[in-house]
Amino acid sequence: MANPVGPEQPMHMEVTAAPTPVGVEPYSSPAPPSVATLTRVVSSLRRFRWVITGLTLLGLGAGIAATRIIKPDYAVQATIWIETPSQGRAGTPIQGEELLASKAWLELLTTFKVLDPVVQSRRLFLTIGDEADRPLFTEFDLSGRFLPGQFELTIEKDGRGYQLKQRNGIYAEAGNLADSV
Repeated sequence: MANPVGPEQPMHMEVTAAPTPVGVEPYSSPAPPSVATLTRVVSSLRRFRWVITGLTLLGLGAGIAATRIIKPDYAVQATIWIETPSQGRAGTPIQGEELLASKAWLELLTTFKVLDPVVQSRRLFLTIGDEADRPLFTEFDLSGRFLPGQFELTIEKDGRGYQLKQRNGIYAEAGNLADSV
């Protein structure tokens, strides 16, 4: 097979860049923001001011309606601890200053963050009239949402149903014993 170029003839090639397609500009770094850019932004805000205002008012109305319809699942109580300067007592190298005054310890122990777990673990929210009924309430517990107050649970004579009544008469419920209360 013969080589068309041949060993005696050097091969010459020209390399050129591909032509830029029509409508495409060569890459350049973006221009810094200018007054024209700010003018365009302000112009588009003015053009769509009714859309922006309408969506803002729609969101505000939906938020207000949601606060009226949806009830929160929590209650908040806070105690703010403010450090007061000690009354002329400076800490020693062995014993530092008192962490809290004696009155502050009592306030700390009576906060809900400390008391609630103790009340729930020891079931101090229950008052059982007959000690023979205590085993029936061993797994009785509070749910995340509950109605506070004094309730009376009575079981029907046939042993199939129950009635749960709040002592002030606001709440009453009845059902089968297999149902959750």
